Amino acid sequence: ETSFKCFCSILQKSIRLAKASFYHDQFEKYKSDIRKTWSKINELITKRAKSLEFPKDFMENDKILTDDKDIANCFNNFFINIVFSLM
Repeated sequence: ETSFKCFCSILQKSIRLAKASFYHDQFEKYKSDIRKTWSKINELITKRAKSLEFPKDFMENDKILTDDKDIANCFNNFFINIVFSLM
């Protein structure tokens, strides 16, 4: 498990460095074009905003749930079971 955590850490660091390098190059490339610069800024902002979207469905015991109330109940049951397992 330690080697897996080490690998994950190295992978995450490599991904962050690659993204930083990519966007640094993009901003250098478009530093004299304000429209393209803002386009890249908006690209960064919208990528983060999209990651905040919640899935429209949820799978529990091989059954796909789409109703918000059913999904919320599954999460409640999950967290209740965690609390009781810790007691």
